[in-house]
Amino acid sequence: MEESRSFAWYFDFKGRLGRAEYWKFMALVWGGGIAVLLVGAGVGIPADPLAFVIFCVTVVPQASATNRRLHDIGESGWLLVGYIGLGVVAAAIAANYTGSFEHIQKLAFAPIAWGAYFVFLLLKRSQEGENEYGWPSGEMIPSEVEAAAVATPGTPLSSAHLDQIERLADLRSKGLLTDDEFNAQKGKLLGV
Repeated sequence: MEESRSFAWYFDFKGRLGRAEYWKFMALVWGGGIAVLLVGAGVGIPADPLAFVIFCVTVVPQASATNRRLHDIGESGWLLVGYIGLGVVAAAIAANYTGSFEHIQKLAFAPIAWGAYFVFLLLKRSQEGENEYGWPSGEMIPSEVEAAAVATPGTPLSSAHLDQIERLADLRSKGLLTDDEFNAQKGKLLGV
């Protein structure tokens, strides 16, 4: 299941995550969280503790997915830390501020502007090919494709073909390839 692929990488902050997969994952997390809160409200569970539990369960996968999404556009995951840090500092200042509301409004501009920029980054197109964080998820590395020259029917498989099929199987077991993608790539290698 592609939408839940990020849960398989719960603590993996390395690599890349494409734009569509990232937003599907976030929709799943946020939609699931809202559904749990609605069901909880229906059976009389207070929203605050339930929201805290949802946050605790999903914070690491969300941070991991966001970090890998930033990698996909060639940005450092430290931008996420900066965004969170700015929000924490602004909230702490606002909570302890006793002056006029006008100054708090000015203070709120920084996290809001940073948040808008952050969403802009997350909506950017993926960088094509390899970048400093690796290849896009599920994309085959050109040298491996070239090493596994396509077989013709009746030709015995070389060790390069078998190695490539094993690599494809590994990618499928990690959830990086769907069964259809695996079978299509395997078919190309086998010449069928």
